[in-house]
Amino acid sequence: MCIAGMDMHVEVDVLAEYFDALTSVEQTRWIETHLAECDACADLAGKLFANSVLLDEWTARGVKAAKDIKSAVETERSTTLVERVRQAVGW
Repeated sequence: MCIAGMDMHVEVDVLAEYFDALTSVEQTRWIETHLAECDACADLAGKLFANSVLLDEWTARGVKAAKDIKSAVETERSTTLVERVRQAVGW
């Protein structure tokens, strides 16, 4: 948490910890109360959460694609040249 002038606001790194459930019970209560009262912090929290979701989805798709590629390469390596020729010509 930081102090901006006379108002206290939630810092981005604290919001990230909050979304990852890493804040204490006391911090969580303060953050949730503050977000209910402060439009600026609520807006920031919404943007941070949306970006976090997008990043998680992007990362998950990348991991899946990498696993698919690894599986295809392993399958290709386990297939002999003769088998690949037979598959190609439909035998």
